[in-house]
Amino acid sequence: MKGMLTVFGWAKTADDEAVTIDVKYNKDLVFTGKSSSERDDLAIRGVVTGKKSGFRFDIPVTGNITDTTLVSVEQVNAAGVRTAVPFVAAPGVNDATGEYGLQLDASPDGKLQVGATRKYVERVTLPENYLGYNWIVAQSDFGFSNDSFSLYDAAGDANRSINFSTLRPKNLAAARVSSCPTWYGWESNVVYLQHDKEQVNVQLSLVK
Repeated sequence: MKGMLTVFGWAKTADDEAVTIDVKYNKDLVFTGKSSSERDDLAIRGVVTGKKSGFRFDIPVTGNITDTTLVSVEQVNAAGVRTAVPFVAAPGVNDATGEYGLQLDASPDGKLQVGATRKYVERVTLPENYLGYNWIVAQSDFGFSNDSFSLYDAAGDANRSINFSTLRPKNLAAARVSSCPTWYGWESNVVYLQHDKEQVNVQLSLVK
């Protein structure tokens, strides 16, 4: 069982700079991202906060994440100080801190909701020194189907994805990532491989 954990909300900020948002499950870190969006609705209510207070993360997860009450969110400022972001409440209750909501989309068929369509998504942990490599190579012992792949650290943002395609019945596909600015812009070595069709035993490797 796979799923897509969507976490959205806002964090109270003292200036207009983005802040780090950590999403945890049962106290274990599952995702780190940046706040990025302006929340006009807060200004209408008279809430004073920075222009990049809002956030929304679509996080592909495995079957061990099933209880949404174990999800927690923290804001981390530039000095590394952590502040808990509370769960959404009635308007006004969390105006001094920010708040978050969430949704878990379970997927018995292995596909996840990404934007308006459903895709296959796998979580990939790259080595810590991944920036030292030039190529990312996808292999399948059984041969690929004709398919389009995206590798990204944040779903729904085309500027954060590296795209490549595969042809049937080829067993190998590669992308030269060292010439791609996106490769150097990811905020984590944990990324997600998205594709349209079911593929068998896809393995990723990095080559210098």
